[in-house]
Amino acid sequence: MPRKPEIQQRNTNRPRDDRGGQNQSNLPPQVSNQPAQREVNQVTSGPSSRSHVAAPVSTSWASVAAGTSRAPPPAPTRTTQPTNGPPSSGNSREALQRTAQAPLHQTNIRSPGLGPYPGGEPSHPGRHLAPRPQGTNDLETVRTQLSSVNHATSRGVPASPVSTLTTPATSHSSRDPIQTVGQASTTDRMPTSHATQSSLAGSITSPLSSISAVSGQTKAKVAEPTFSEELSLLVKRPSHCTDGDKLALYSNSYKLQATKSPLFRYSIKVMRETSTDDGSNASLRPIASPLRAQCIRLSLLEAKFARYKEGIITDHQSNLYSIAGLRSDLLETTIQYRTDPLSPADPRSKRYIVQLKQGNTLELSSIVSRIISSQSTMGQADRNDALTALNIFLGDFAASQPSRLTYLNNTCYNFGDKSTQKALRGGLKVITGFFSSVRPSSGSLLVNINPSCSAFYRSLRLHDLMCEWDQARSDCGEWHNPAKYDALQTFIKGLRIKACHLAEKQDGRTNLQPWIKRIWGLAQMSDGRANPQNNDKKRGSSSDQGEVPRPPVIEDIGRSPAVVKFWHKGKGRHVSVLDYFTEEYPSFSVKEKLSESWWCVVNVGTQERPTYLPAEACQVLDGQPYKKKLSPDQTKMIIDAAVLPPDEKKKTIERKGLAAVGLVARNNPKLNSFGLKLPDSSLLRVMAQKLRKPWVMEANGISPPQARPPTMWNMSGTKFKTAERLEYWTYVRLLDQKETAKAKDTQKIAAAFQERLKHHGMTVHSYQDPKLENHHVQFSRGPNARDTDFRNWLDHQTRQFKIHFLLIILPGDDADRYNRIKVLCDKTHGVKNVCALLKTVSNYDERKLSNLALKTNLKMLGVNFVVPAGSLGFIEKNETMVVGIDVTHPSVASAMGTPSVAAMVASTDSRLAQWPAELRIQRGRSRQGAGIEMTGLNLKGMLVRQLKRWTKAHDNRLPNNILVFRDGISETQYGQSLRDKLPQLRSACEQELKNGFTTLFGQPVRITFIVCAKRHNVRFYKAAGDKSNTFENPPGGTYVDRDVTEESPWDFYLQPHTPLRGTARPAHYIVLHDEVLKQEAETASDRSNLMAKITHSMCYLFGRSTGAVSICPAVYYAHLACARARCYMKDVYEGRVRGSPADLRSDEALERWQDGLQQYLELPDKVKDSMFYI
Repeated sequence: MPRKPEIQQRNTNRPRDDRGGQNQSNLPPQVSNQPAQREVNQVTSGPSSRSHVAAPVSTSWASVAAGTSRAPPPAPTRTTQPTNGPPSSGNSREALQRTAQAPLHQTNIRSPGLGPYPGGEPSHPGRHLAPRPQGTNDLETVRTQLSSVNHATSRGVPASPVSTLTTPATSHSSRDPIQTVGQASTTDRMPTSHATQSSLAGSITSPLSSISAVSGQTKAKVAEPTFSEELSLLVKRPSHCTDGDKLALYSNSYKLQATKSPLFRYSIKVMRETSTDDGSNASLRPIASPLRAQCIRLSLLEAKFARYKEGIITDHQSNLYSIAGLRSDLLETTIQYRTDPLSPADPRSKRYIVQLKQGNTLELSSIVSRIISSQSTMGQADRNDALTALNIFLGDFAASQPSRLTYLNNTCYNFGDKSTQKALRGGLKVITGFFSSVRPSSGSLLVNINPSCSAFYRSLRLHDLMCEWDQARSDCGEWHNPAKYDALQTFIKGLRIKACHLAEKQDGRTNLQPWIKRIWGLAQMSDGRANPQNNDKKRGSSSDQGEVPRPPVIEDIGRSPAVVKFWHKGKGRHVSVLDYFTEEYPSFSVKEKLSESWWCVVNVGTQERPTYLPAEACQVLDGQPYKKKLSPDQTKMIIDAAVLPPDEKKKTIERKGLAAVGLVARNNPKLNSFGLKLPDSSLLRVMAQKLRKPWVMEANGISPPQARPPTMWNMSGTKFKTAERLEYWTYVRLLDQKETAKAKDTQKIAAAFQERLKHHGMTVHSYQDPKLENHHVQFSRGPNARDTDFRNWLDHQTRQFKIHFLLIILPGDDADRYNRIKVLCDKTHGVKNVCALLKTVSNYDERKLSNLALKTNLKMLGVNFVVPAGSLGFIEKNETMVVGIDVTHPSVASAMGTPSVAAMVASTDSRLAQWPAELRIQRGRSRQGAGIEMTGLNLKGMLVRQLKRWTKAHDNRLPNNILVFRDGISETQYGQSLRDKLPQLRSACEQELKNGFTTLFGQPVRITFIVCAKRHNVRFYKAAGDKSNTFENPPGGTYVDRDVTEESPWDFYLQPHTPLRGTARPAHYIVLHDEVLKQEAETASDRSNLMAKITHSMCYLFGRSTGAVSICPAVYYAHLACARARCYMKDVYEGRVRGSPADLRSDEALERWQDGLQQYLELPDKVKDSMFYI
């Protein structure tokens, strides 16, 4: 084992403000001078017996289901204070009862955001699909999925007591303590669920209005649209696309049939039983933690549930479905917590009450039949509940087997199958699992299955894990650097470990429960010093009230067992962890070669009540996902593991996919119990269209040479359509600390860059400052790197030489340095710039230099290339502005209240070459965590700025049409987008009309609103024997609007590109509102063909690429603008600015603080009207 390097003594007192945790066990070494309460999963050192779960009774499940048509009435349950119950006044309750009996159109009840069941238990219409980022294929999917960007979700409203007239929400708050327990927090932006594509589940928050009890009277609020009314707002598919050639493909989906009814739904509550010392005043307290899932799992293992084993599914959080009504004695179960379900419970373990409350009964087969027949008049609650139950069925298979399966983000990972695992650096591994989701389509119900990769911790001894982490993290510095210990603590915090030293104390009984704990952090100076008076009250007895607590003696964070000391009550003095283990566990100490060279001591208790273990005594449990940011090397390795050729991925799904998600009867007996079956074990066959490729044109109206694949072209010998002038420019090469370079070598790179610009038609003046030695500047890497030298150099160049453009040559890929460069150039000095890595330009590669030329010409307001006349339809009339919108959100590590940033880009003419951007701070996160996806005020203000740019270039004339492409939002927000954003877009246009601007024909501006969803798991594969192209993916221009789509709303899949590597991922477009194409097209068929043609052609006009891209450039540019905003806001997101939102006492103060952050996004006039984000 590698020895930990010696660390020098430091005398820093940096208390950690860590909160939370549970009462930990009193297993030594326990820092306390008082008898401590035992932890719920504590294992005693003495012998104990093992009890097993009772065997199932002989009564078959079929006999139980056959004799039960309705669930028996619920038994009286323990009285608790309701959290989301009906109004307490009699008048309000009577009003609710009268309303429940009224016809649907006469009721005045608002549906809950969390579900249609009393008490507000959540009901999901379908599990969200795993977040999928933008990119050209699955390689880019994984690349962006690994980023640390956290995306917002919408939050539900309090539940209504009337369950028959409610509409549950698909989405829920990311901070809802009931719905997010045990779920990963890394998810980027709200996932785009395709389980209910036409349902608008959740965004249609109510078909009715809501009432509230005020002084015993009902108060009606403004009525919201019904489900049918909401659907009428969306654009129905006018016709299927007929343009292009027909193409047969396979999709990664299977048809699913449901043949049994009914299905009984129960909501779940988990309460903790608490009482005073004398046993009086017993009360129940709801829990919302990872304990919740384990408590539910333990309750279902009770003997009384044995006969129902194959007829129950649950999400282990809030929903349970059964194919027969449950007996009254099953509605409440008291369990004693234990980590191993097969081990006996410790009598001192905490007691929990698991309560089941009956909800509605689903006629599943009937509802599914209506779903696939696209009957929009059906009850939305029934539709949502049916899809919820089916998706829970998929998750139940993995969640019920935690010993070998991990269920994360709708994906099942088998950490017991070594063939699906590959090692990563830094103590991690990548596991390939299978994502699954049930979603409706026209004429059938589909199960979408797709391989997915995630990073997990390796199951190693903790000191070995730390050693691997140390070898992979060179950016953290040496061990005397406090930041390295902070990074190490972040890496291991929250890990579940098994204590290895306790096996000797179990008298050889190897089948007993292991001692499993969760790591709080490294041992540090603040341990045992938080609120000592409160600690005495919690853990002291009446006989110990006079004693003074003695905190541990720790010199600094990250110390070894030889110097970490705790108070040993038996000896009456402080004892080091090393001495304690030498005396109490001699065999373990000898086996592990205990010495002062041991690694850090970890705290498996809490900060107030620490419990210390050496790293060598901890075994990291398998199957724990890594939810933090990966290093660039780890990102590359996980991408390599995730990217599979289409044929290989297709075969993987066919061979392993169905069994992995529990859709094979021999592996999952519940499949037959619930009447689910696959009529065909083959992948779904779909019909597609192959759209004609538009030819890109350069300056002379000639198309550049075609490359391979055919959706790309070669820039060699071509000139830009509109080449701009480049004057007042220079170059600089940044050097790492102690790095040297030859000035002539750098000059040759600048000369090659200059010649390449001229080759493509740009007029380039000689660079400024002829002194070669002035073009090298020190700028080291890392978050704490000093930028003084570069700042001074840039200030000198802008003042003396008036430079407008800068070529920056970077020594390596470092995000912190890149962010600082963009802030200094874009914001501080207003200098347009492009960055290039030394390794990419040092060999003077013409292709890479041409890529830099593409960016340079765009930033100087040029046009690189266009498509032939007729490719863009009505856009070529120069009367249509295309807009792209995206929002980026704070990372998981950001403080509550840190705002999001919205970006809007817009075209300036019919060539779709220039797309200036507007950036705005987004309010929407209060101190309570409530969030708004995008405020209308900011959207209106951004569009007004873009309209002013348009009118400036078009003789004070507004565009007749606006095509808005919104980066993928959840389908639960479709209705919200129309209700909130469309009026604000209209308001911006009306404001400019009032300011004296006019449209070409004097008519109001027409608006079409389209969602471009990238985060989905639908893939297409070539049919067997297809020789239409030599590439394994479907050909570029593949368009699908049948078989995997619904009839309403109008949606389609488009794959305009042909990736060189991996499996192509099409973009999913949903037309929410259309005024433009409806007016421009003559027939319904022309309308669909025109939409397909325009969207496909625009994908060839992404200015910095020599090939078609996977998504519309409007969305792509908006995404890049958000990424640049994150560069400017990095210090804010990482808490490096004054005035943390945690210090603000009110929402008003928080809003003022958020508004003040707009200064981080303000740009000088020389930059703000250009494509600075490219």
